Amino acid sequence: MPAPLLIAVAVAAMAPTLFAGLGQVWPPFAEYVKHKAFNITPNKLPAITEIAMMRVRETITEDEYFIRAKKEGFNQEVAQNYWIISFSLLNAYDYITLWRREKMGENELDGNLSKLALSTEDIKNIKIATEYFPNPQDLIRFAVREVYTPGIASAFGIFNELPSKFVSEAKKIGIQEDQARNHWGAHWVLPSVNMGFEMLHRRIIDEGTTAQLLKALDIMPYWRDKLIKLSYNPLTRVDVRRMYRTGTLNEEEVEDAFLDVGYSPENAKRLLDFTMKFENEDRIGLTRSSIVKAFMNDIITEGELETNLETLGYSESTVNFWMSMTRFDKEMDALKRVEKTLKAQYLAGHITINEVRSALTKYDIPATYLQSIVAKIESSSIDKLAQASKADLVSWLKGGTIQTVYFNDRMLELGYSDVDINLYIRAVGKG
Repeated sequence: MPAPLLIAVAVAAMAPTLFAGLGQVWPPFAEYVKHKAFNITPNKLPAITEIAMMRVRETITEDEYFIRAKKEGFNQEVAQNYWIISFSLLNAYDYITLWRREKMGENELDGNLSKLALSTEDIKNIKIATEYFPNPQDLIRFAVREVYTPGIASAFGIFNELPSKFVSEAKKIGIQEDQARNHWGAHWVLPSVNMGFEMLHRRIIDEGTTAQLLKALDIMPYWRDKLIKLSYNPLTRVDVRRMYRTGTLNEEEVEDAFLDVGYSPENAKRLLDFTMKFENEDRIGLTRSSIVKAFMNDIITEGELETNLETLGYSESTVNFWMSMTRFDKEMDALKRVEKTLKAQYLAGHITINEVRSALTKYDIPATYLQSIVAKIESSSIDKLAQASKADLVSWLKGGTIQTVYFNDRMLELGYSDVDINLYIRAVGKG
């Protein structure tokens, strides 16, 4: 063999060892040589998993895929399996959701979960773990709405009208039939507290049922019986006085009744003292006329007028008659005072006849009666020039020629107020 050829063979044989040694001593040199070699001859092939993904994403054809796989040393069957496992799978919860929504059977579900490397036991457990379970707030609501109390639930009918469609649809989102039923039983709108009390007072429900409603409305046990007691109306002051008069209530019960309507302990004692004195007085001299007079002079109220008339033994119809008559008389007295004042103001020139008519329309009187008052006031202006002056009236009163009643009426006609008239009377020494 010629010497140059021997040298070339020797160098070729020694090159890997030489380059390896240089690569260990100087790594950049090895990378440099590798890059230069691939640049001259780019012959590096992708791995089988990368080739399979190329086929999945359709960047190469099926035939090209098998050719490349063969170059990597894989036969067609193995290459086909690599292609199959390159596809992504849904997660376990997605498969379970599809199963619950009846988009796949349970066998298909189990097969897909097995592909996710779940054992048979884990597949069973994950089905249970993904079932719906109520949160704490729902559980509390179920309890207070008597979902867990069969007897009360049946009596209230909370599971009535449960739609089968609701149960089947709930199952698709993982809610089992029993929990769907619980949600249905707890969903009803309840009557308010006040509506419950109204039903109790009308004897539609009893106190036990009312307490059950308060429980369902989340009222604490401590307050339920107290709220039921509070719902009843206390006796009114008039009722208390009547019942004390008849002996139905004793003194302690009267004081308690005043406390019930909101009076302070101090004021309740004062009202008790007043009631005792008022009701225990000698009422022999009490007559209808004196009672009516007291009402006409605003000494007693209309309610007290009625009570005192009843005390005299009048029947209900008679009491109603005298009440109506007394109210009418009081209204007429008030109207006469208004008429006198308007007349005085008109005669004094302070208002016109139209203003008189306008003032009277504020009162609930017939139009014919209103017109008669206006006509009477208007006609009185004829005598206006013949009226005595204030100085004449004061002189006559001082000399005893006229009485204070006549003086009062004439001064009103001159347009003076009640306050000023009383001052004149006192100045003269007649008050």
